[in-house]
Amino acid sequence: MLKMEKEIIMLEELAEFIVEAKKNGYASNRKEEIMNDGSRKWFFQKEPFYYEDNFKGGKYFFGNEEVRREGRNNPVIWGMSYFGGMLKEYMFDLELKRKTYEFLKEVLSKVEKDFPFRGPKEFEEGDFRYFNSIEGDIERFKGAERILARLEGNPGYTEVYSLDYLGGLLIQ
Repeated sequence: MLKMEKEIIMLEELAEFIVEAKKNGYASNRKEEIMNDGSRKWFFQKEPFYYEDNFKGGKYFFGNEEVRREGRNNPVIWGMSYFGGMLKEYMFDLELKRKTYEFLKEVLSKVEKDFPFRGPKEFEEGDFRYFNSIEGDIERFKGAERILARLEGNPGYTEVYSLDYLGGLLIQ
């Protein structure tokens, strides 16, 4: 029983850390580090965990988030991969893209401890709506997020952005 209690405590501590790390990464106004290969990285450390988000691409992008215990050079204990971006028909509308990603940062700053992967299950602000469907938990999960926007000349909402993600604990 003691081992199970330790695992539960560790998972809660890990979830709390991931939430704090994400709020200090892309969702924040902190400047990312530009790598030699053109990718962008955000780092965050708070003992006993270290977080890194490596993001590549532009109109479509992919990335990986990793958490390690006890610093940057130790094995990854939790990870998440994601791929997505603006839908093809909207990716060259620079004003819509700018507004969509501003909205996405707002959404991602609302990440919750129970599902510390992307944003909340639903969020709405101004002309944008966000939906996040999630299966699983911090140990193994997958999900998809969508952003819909009110576009000029369209009475309803139109999907303009989508992203898929998956991840979980890495067992050594």
